[in-house]
Amino acid sequence: MEAAETENMMALTQALVLDQPEAAFEPFAGGVAVFAGPGSPMTHAVGIGMQRRVPDAELERMEAFFRDRNTACIVDLCPLADASVMGFIQNRPYRAVEFNNVLARRISADEEIPIDSNVRPIEPDEVDRFARLILRGFSESMPFSEEMVKTMAATLGP
Repeated sequence: MEAAETENMMALTQALVLDQPEAAFEPFAGGVAVFAGPGSPMTHAVGIGMQRRVPDAELERMEAFFRDRNTACIVDLCPLADASVMGFIQNRPYRAVEFNNVLARRISADEEIPIDSNVRPIEPDEVDRFARLILRGFSESMPFSEEMVKTMAATLGP
């Protein structure tokens, strides 16, 4: 799941760069750090420490990635990440702000999944509306700006 999220964040950032040239991502510690603008919900690191012990120097480079862009170093840390990452975080002035759980199940090759005829790609004239809908779904603790709507819209379509 973490590897899929890492790949997804890199793909979204590549799409975003077309509209927002300062957007960037860089692999760190088996995951990725993403910058999509200050305050963007996409600006954070994911998948860190899932493959191995992570040296402090690598995590310090990740901190610099965010610091060089004048934004907070936010890490979505999986509970199964190597303990070296948590040790690093505990020795820095970080704090936990939320916990996320992802539920998944295997789908067998012969399983029939009903097709919903209401599911379709969004149309170009719907991009702004869907960008706002997505941001509203993640904004329980903070409002979103028009810049964030523009950023999200850039990742949704042509």
